[in-house]
Amino acid sequence: MYHSTTISLILMASVCSLVTASIDEVEKHAELKEQTSSEQTISFTSPELTAEDKNSGHMPDYLRCDACKAIAFQMTEYLAKAQQGKNADLLESEYMDALEQSCFQKWEQLFKMCQNYLGEYDETEIYQEYRRNPGSLRDYLCFGSSGVCSRLSKKEKRHSPKNEL
Repeated sequence: MYHSTTISLILMASVCSLVTASIDEVEKHAELKEQTSSEQTISFTSPELTAEDKNSGHMPDYLRCDACKAIAFQMTEYLAKAQQGKNADLLESEYMDALEQSCFQKWEQLFKMCQNYLGEYDETEIYQEYRRNPGSLRDYLCFGSSGVCSRLSKKEKRHSPKNEL
C-alpha cells in the first residue's frame, strides 16, 4: 500500500509539472504573439515637401495623381454615407451636398484641387458615375481621358530614355 501511494504521488507530481510547463508555454507563446503582432504595424508618412511646395497653394505635379486618388476616395465615402439606407437615387441637393462636404475637410492643398474637380466635372456626372459603379470614381476622375494620372503617365513615357532614340 505504501508503495502504490508513493507511485501515485510521483505520478501526480509529474502530471502537475507537465500541466504547469504547458501553461507556461502557452503564456510564453501568447506573449510572443502579442509582441510580434504589435511589431507588425505599418505606418505611412507624407512625402517631404520643399519650402516652395509647403507655401504654395497649388499641388506639385509629382503629387497630383496621389491627391486625385485621395479626393476620389473621399467623394466615394461621402456619397456612400449619403446613399446609406436609401434604395432610390439621391436627390440633386443630397449628392451635391455630399460632394461639397467631401472637399471641406482640413485639407490645405487638396481643397483647391477638389473644388477644381467639382468645377471641371458636373456634380451630376460624378454622381451618375458613382451610381454606375461605386468604385469607379478613381478611374473616372484620375485615369480618364483628361485624368491627371493619365497625363502624368504620358509625360513619363515621353521623357523616358527608351523614347529618346
